[in-house]
Amino acid sequence: MAKYLGLGTGACTTAKFTTARTALGTYKLAGQVLELTEARLLLHDMASHGKLKLHLDLEDQWAVKAFTLPGTEDKHLQQNSGDFVTEDGFMEGEILSVTQSPLNELYNQFDLLYDWNAATGSFDGRLAVDETTTGSIGAWLTESQSRYGLTRKLVYEARWINEENTARSFVNYLIYQYADRKRIAQFQTAFNTVDLELGDTV
Repeated sequence: MAKYLGLGTGACTTAKFTTARTALGTYKLAGQVLELTEARLLLHDMASHGKLKLHLDLEDQWAVKAFTLPGTEDKHLQQNSGDFVTEDGFMEGEILSVTQSPLNELYNQFDLLYDWNAATGSFDGRLAVDETTTGSIGAWLTESQSRYGLTRKLVYEARWINEENTARSFVNYLIYQYADRKRIAQFQTAFNTVDLELGDTV
């Protein structure tokens, strides 16, 4: 990667890339670059299709973090900021605010276009998921529409995904990211948190 970014060999944290690759399991990305493209933009674009975030770490080296789905998740949002407790056991008050992500970032229908065909200039694969989908996914999307009183579709063009299993894995990731409003916690910290990096669990 350092080669493609035009950087020295010590400019990337290879261990973090290896960890991310392991976390993604059988997830696959592939594609073609047919025109001159800035390397950083290209890599950010590929990462966005791979459930990855490319970033500079504390040592100013390029690193990547894989955002995989948790085993279980609380889909019912808690309204009370008192649910947050410090390590000392004291409730946070004035220094903690908890809000929700805005409704315009919520989607509960998904249309994933994948398997880009450079010859035809179109996608050969399409995966549509909505409230009519059987199983827990359809139930979750139905719940989302009922709870928030709106139905919004996200059409996503995934040029770096070209096989169905990866497409299904990615659409599940999109559902987890967008079908429910997220908690946004803002709080003060001391210098003992200066080593936190993107994706660290707080």
